[in-house]
Amino acid sequence: MKTKKTILALTLFVALLSITIYACKKFEKVALVKTNEVSNIDATGSEVGATIMDFGDAEKATAYGWCWNTSQNPTVANNKTDLGEKDELGDFINSIKGLNPATKYYARPYMQTEEEIIYGEEIEISTEQLSFTITTPTEGSILGFGFSYDINWTANISDSVKIELYQGSTLAETLAESTTNTGTYNWAVSTSIQASTIYTIVITSVNNATVKAESATFTIATDAPPTVSTQATTSVESFTATANGTIVNFGTESSATQHGHCWSETETPTTAESKTELGNTSTTGTFTSSLANLDANTTYYVRAYAINNIGTSYGAQQTFTTLDATEPTVTTNTVTDIAYTTATCGGDITNDNGYSITARGVCYSTSPTPDLTDDYTTNG
Repeated sequence: MKTKKTILALTLFVALLSITIYACKKFEKVALVKTNEVSNIDATGSEVGATIMDFGDAEKATAYGWCWNTSQNPTVANNKTDLGEKDELGDFINSIKGLNPATKYYARPYMQTEEEIIYGEEIEISTEQLSFTITTPTEGSILGFGFSYDINWTANISDSVKIELYQGSTLAETLAESTTNTGTYNWAVSTSIQASTIYTIVITSVNNATVKAESATFTIATDAPPTVSTQATTSVESFTATANGTIVNFGTESSATQHGHCWSETETPTTAESKTELGNTSTTGTFTSSLANLDANTTYYVRAYAINNIGTSYGAQQTFTTLDATEPTVTTNTVTDIAYTTATCGGDITNDNGYSITARGVCYSTSPTPDLTDDYTTNG
């Protein structure tokens, strides 16, 4: 009998011990990091978001960020960012940079504590095809020693960039070891480099040396033509527009013998095509040209230009599209002098939209909405 009671007591003790262990495990805190949205994807990176929901039994994260790879289930042993320690729960945004263009990546957030590494849900990031072009200096342009010029480029990359000057295949000077990818960098040409006709600018991603662009070949010389820039075209109508430009400097001369804008339906217009001639000027600064006799609903390319005794300089190319030509707009005046068989009415042409008016008058009917199939007057 005593043995049965002892066995029963031991059984109850084991059962209670199992319940206690289960309860401890059930209420053990679980570390958790949640994956949020991906945004601003370009050719070399994107922004990613996540939320640290719980540190588990730890007091803080000793490291957190994102990890990524070209294969699934990336870990911190692959590529990663490390944002350091974090002792508060909440959202965080992280920039992933230095990716290869036109490539699919797998990424997920992580949180590391003293006890474990926790990963969030995996997402896919497909980078864009690279679009990276240096627009100035242009082919054959002449730059003068001691003058400042804008280097301009377009690039769908988020990385900072390195800007270098090459003479042929030889590095002549590093202009910027690392600068923000704004699309413009002002460069003062050093008097210590050699005069040459084979210079190029090379711009490279700081985070990925395979992502780069090279400018057209240009000259650095003692004699230099003016420096001119082209701004966006304004007041674009069906047949007219206003082109805008700036003379930055006159190079090694004190004035320009001619300046204005040239335009064409094909890229890289020159003064051999349609152009304005605003004449000689010894004043730097902005200027405008009225472009006329354009075709409606047509894309045009326009460049500012300036000429001196050294040569002709062009600004960067701008593009615009003329408006679709539309019918004229007209309002109807109040009917007056109403008699038994006559009345007086007229109208107001508020906009001819660029076309000559070929006919005008008033149409009328005993039914609503009269048109030219009803009675009408002809007023020239």
